[in-house]
Amino acid sequence: MAHRCLRCEKLVSVILDTHWMARRYADMRRSYASGMFNRAMDRALALGLPLKEDSALNATFYADDADLGTWLDGHFIKGVLNGSK
Repeated sequence: MAHRCLRCEKLVSVILDTHWMARRYADMRRSYASGMFNRAMDRALALGLPLKEDSALNATFYADDADLGTWLDGHFIKGVLNGSK
């Protein structure tokens, strides 16, 4: 049982350490990347992971899509952007 706890802690650490890079990559893409990233962040939040907003970009932890807009409540809102780029 302790092995699983340690493994989970390491997985959480990986997510928290790389979240900001993945967000910056996915932000403002015109591809599946923005939606895929945001759905993963929804799952991470549902698990209680302490995600942080990207203070360097003054943006939320979600990625905007250049064509589809801002992620809100599980989907994109067209014509609205967080203004991160």
